[in-house]
Amino acid sequence: MRTLSIVLKSLTSLLLLTAAGLAFVSPVYALSPIALRQQIDNNEKLTIIDIRPNAMYRKNHIQNAINIPASIIDRKKLPPLGRVVVYGDGIDIQLLERAVASLNAKPGIQAQALEGGFSAWSASNKTIQRETGITSSHVRNLTYQQLGRMANR
Repeated sequence: MRTLSIVLKSLTSLLLLTAAGLAFVSPVYALSPIALRQQIDNNEKLTIIDIRPNAMYRKNHIQNAINIPASIIDRKKLPPLGRVVVYGDGIDIQLLERAVASLNAKPGIQAQALEGGFSAWSASNKTIQRETGITSSHVRNLTYQQLGRMANR
């Protein structure tokens, strides 16, 4: 009974959004973070695209993901990438849906959303890439002696 209710809700949403002329990515067809982890572990051929702004991507992202911000994804020329998993911040679902629809309109790309976006991924997985190097907040804590030792290594 619960499954029938979920299917009916998804169909109703699809009809409403289709009637409004909007792209739609049903959560039923989104890939869960656990399923993505399994596909990565099985070395399945897929491309992971982070649609968050570049500053957020640089701070941390799913390992080996590429950054194509949602603001330019529809204008971006891409080769046929095959299977693509797209994620955002996990909050702006409409932005994610538009990005997935835009990618699916390109030849040779079969895109699907990552359920819950980066927030769901980082909550359930330990493998994320973080920004490397020294930031300005780190520099003001260094003494000249420490900087000299670092340079001589």
